[in-house]
Amino acid sequence: MRGHQRERCERDERLARGEDSHLCETRALAYIRNRRGHIFAVAGPRLAPALFCEELQAEALVRNGQMLIPLTAGEPPPKASAAEIPEGATSVAVMPQPKTPSVAIARVLRRLGLAQGRGKDFRVTGFYRGSERLHTFVVLYTRAAQETVAAHADAIEQAPELGGFAFTVSVRYSGGHPVTSIRNGACERVREQPPAPADAKETADAAESDEAVETAPVVDWRERWRREEQAKELGWSAQHAEAVRRAAAGELVRDADGTPRRITRAGRAGARVAAGRISALEGAGFLATVKAADGSRRIEATADGLRALLVWDAEQPEPVTRSRRQECMPLRPLLYGQEWRQRRDEFLAEEERRRIEREKWWAEWEIRRAEEEREERRWKAWAAVEGVRYTWRKRPRGWVPTDEQVRLHGLDLEVVAELRAEAAQLAAEEAEAAREAAGADAESEEAGDAGPASVQEDDGDGELWDGVPDIIAGPGVVVPGMHVQFLPEHRPGPRTRHAFAGEIVSVGTTHVRWRPYTWHQDVRTPLEHMRINAVMHVNQTEDVRRNAAALNAGRALPGWPEWCRWSLARHLQHAAQQRTGPIAHGDSSGSPPSGAR
Repeated sequence: MRGHQRERCERDERLARGEDSHLCETRALAYIRNRRGHIFAVAGPRLAPALFCEELQAEALVRNGQMLIPLTAGEPPPKASAAEIPEGATSVAVMPQPKTPSVAIARVLRRLGLAQGRGKDFRVTGFYRGSERLHTFVVLYTRAAQETVAAHADAIEQAPELGGFAFTVSVRYSGGHPVTSIRNGACERVREQPPAPADAKETADAAESDEAVETAPVVDWRERWRREEQAKELGWSAQHAEAVRRAAAGELVRDADGTPRRITRAGRAGARVAAGRISALEGAGFLATVKAADGSRRIEATADGLRALLVWDAEQPEPVTRSRRQECMPLRPLLYGQEWRQRRDEFLAEEERRRIEREKWWAEWEIRRAEEEREERRWKAWAAVEGVRYTWRKRPRGWVPTDEQVRLHGLDLEVVAELRAEAAQLAAEEAEAAREAAGADAESEEAGDAGPASVQEDDGDGELWDGVPDIIAGPGVVVPGMHVQFLPEHRPGPRTRHAFAGEIVSVGTTHVRWRPYTWHQDVRTPLEHMRINAVMHVNQTEDVRRNAAALNAGRALPGWPEWCRWSLARHLQHAAQQRTGPIAHGDSSGSPPSGAR
């Protein structure tokens, strides 16, 4: 392309975008053709003096892409003398042919009175795949622009300014308002009819209400202040506002996998939408996934989302610049919206619950502190009488000083009264325990008449070593499923990565195969190095009961049997002796040895 041709194309592009207004006067030329076919160009009326120049033939101008339009009656006459203009000359005006579809559709919409640019009525953009532009479409920002396009849909498609570029105008209705789309290329043309109102009066009232909400200025200063505060706390990017706008238009759905998609034509899969952006808007209460009657899941704008979109369009706050990753970050809910009130109520309820728990804890702490202070006073009285100097020594429960000791050491009478009350309570507990023990002995004596087989059941003693289901641990019992551990003297070094205890898998003559806890393979260890893990086999309930009975009776706590410290080899040796000894051949009791049930 030559230099002057490139300059002419750039000038036409600036003219189509509405820039360089002085070029409008330069390009708005009047062409006058005489009888011989010569064409003279007359400059616009604002340029002085008028310039005349002989141009090419009209056919050559048409071949170069220019359009000859006859001048209207209201066009100012050319500044040329009658002598210079031949007789019978015809006046025509030249409009440059659009080179791109963006320029063509922009001319049509500007002719309808719409303003182009961000923050105005519309802008023209393209859909790209890689570096290739597949089609051009128009983004409409205001409801007035939507209604204007819906009213002139056919005129836009048939406008001569398009210059051979075919555009499709689709009109849909959502909530009684038109939602239009303008694009070129292959697409479906939709023309929905506006919904018929049930009552003319109701329709008029609804129209007045919508107009008052959308277009009328905010009269109430409270509403104006609330909108300003909501706009400050919104924190949206332009993509967030676009996503809510598409959801309000009913274009966002979720497929079977839960991926959000934008569907503008029925039956199509639709284009994928950023899932992180939709999740952030749903988390803040602006969008919600609703299951439709046909089984599909639609992403609809909530009441907070519609209110936020209204505030965004009315106040036009500065969009927050966010990257693709930052758009997935949580958003703040709409100030004073439903989600904001719900979170506020939950926060207040949680604060109330914590306050109640805190007061309860402090009340219990006061009781514990008072009891500790009383016990400290009692200990000091006992230490003063007994001459104890070390605080780690515990005061015996039930100790009471004599009257001589009280007088000699000057003990506090209130502390002495507490000690005597404690001793009386302890005496009552011991008397109650003695009565229970006497009753238990009487019951055991009565059960002794029934036979020795039922003595253990009526005595109230349960099995102590049935902590593992279906296994009763005891001397000589080594079966798979039992819990074992290393003997202290055979425990492996720090380089061992598996646990020192586990479950038996199989028992051999010299080694045992066992699976350590939380380990992925078995370990083979000599029998002399392992023992039964008695902690895993003890019945905790029965053990606690026996210890409590011993404490109540004033006896020493029962210890564990000696076989808990035997190695597995000694257990097997004991079992062999039981099988070959006199107990195995001459036992008349008929009771089987301890082992698997």
